[in-house]
Amino acid sequence: MSKLTRLLILVLSLAVLSFTTLACCNLTGGEPTIENVVTCQDITDDYKPVNETSIYAPEDTFYCSVKVSNLKQGQVVTWKWYYGGEFLYEQPLTLEKSGSGYVAAYLTNDQLWPTGSYKVEVYLDGALSKTVSFSVQ
Repeated sequence: MSKLTRLLILVLSLAVLSFTTLACCNLTGGEPTIENVVTCQDITDDYKPVNETSIYAPEDTFYCSVKVSNLKQGQVVTWKWYYGGEFLYEQPLTLEKSGSGYVAAYLTNDQLWPTGSYKVEVYLDGALSKTVSFSVQ
């Protein structure tokens, strides 16, 4: 990926939205956990995945929905996006509420994404929790 494309992705990423609330706030006790991470075509109003996918078109927006349990206010969920082995962007989210539910992030580009392999890593308080691979074809 060219330096210009990387710079454009970083500049455009200022417009990227990381969702700031949990969809549900049910405290059930137990350890804070990232239960499931999926890439998808879209998300619902409460950040649940719509049309899970691992294959995107070059013009698509990448969505990543994360199911969480027992998270506490102030904990940080972070998405790190990669194209091949090349780091693209990091999106941290500091939770405003404690609870369980879904959080999500997405990444856009006003140019076409290069075809190839991508991944998103999801961290909880700096510790890698899950990695999801996907591709652009």
